[in-house]
Amino acid sequence: QKRERTLAHAHGTVADTCSFMNMYPRQYVVYETATPPKIDGNLDEHLWQDTAWSEPFVDIRGYDYKPPPRFKTQVKMRWNAHFLFIAAYLEEPEIWANITEHDQVIF
Repeated sequence: QKRERTLAHAHGTVADTCSFMNMYPRQYVVYETATPPKIDGNLDEHLWQDTAWSEPFVDIRGYDYKPPPRFKTQVKMRWNAHFLFIAAYLEEPEIWANITEHDQVIF
């Protein structure tokens, strides 16, 4: 079964069915921000509240690959003249660590 979406033409009067939409890369519009977010892991700021989540990530091999990812991953992004800001939601039930000191070497 192919994924199909309806694409409206510029004037909104003619619509075509696009049978190759599953091969077309997803798009996400990233808006500029005049005020950079506070980098603290908290997404309660208006900057992030006014930013849409991306669609859930899919397998790199494509939309039709089965099974779908077990855990949900999505991002929100904003930018300014100096940085790209990325907020991420990653589901993972088994998070653990054995590093206890700040800046401890990982390898």
